[in-house]
Amino acid sequence: MGLIVVALAFITAIGLGIFFSVQSKNKGIDTSNRSFLTDANVIKLASEKKEGISVAALCLHSNANAKDAKQKLEDLREQGILYLSIEENGTEKYLISDISLLDHKK
Repeated sequence: MGLIVVALAFITAIGLGIFFSVQSKNKGIDTSNRSFLTDANVIKLASEKKEGISVAALCLHSNANAKDAKQKLEDLREQGILYLSIEENGTEKYLISDISLLDHKK
């Protein structure tokens, strides 16, 4: 009896996983891009851009949505890894705090 309950629970869990996967695809939610938005990947990108990176630039580079990109940049800013610079035209750019990481070739 216990084995049947475990088997049914397992089958239900698999079914729910498939259901939610299909639902997220139907709603246009792309979860594959979130894997790019790791601290290391964003820090690497920021280190390659001496002039800083904007939310839009991170979106284009990672295919992430603006909300996720902004949240990742803000998280890194709050940790002191990036700092926010606002240009004269109002453009917000996030620059890397540790200038030794800047790619000086570009």
